[in-house]
Amino acid sequence: MRPELEEFKLTIVPAVISSEATRRMNADVLDYLGIDNVGWKIIQDIDFGIDSGKSPAKFKRISIEHYLHCLKSRITNGDFD
Repeated sequence: MRPELEEFKLTIVPAVISSEATRRMNADVLDYLGIDNVGWKIIQDIDFGIDSGKSPAKFKRISIEHYLHCLKSRITNGDFD
């Protein structure tokens, strides 16, 4: 395994979890980081050691899943009406 792949789990995931953006999303009334957010679930699985997180493609999926979930939350909330 290439050492830089460890950076996803050792550096990126902890940075995402402890970020200001994560804090704001957790405090928001919309369920940005709820159970239906597949991207957030993958991040948590990597953090808990359930998933290795050593794949750049997985992080692309995390980003897309998170984006789609947040967009759906805002649409459901009527933010674009």
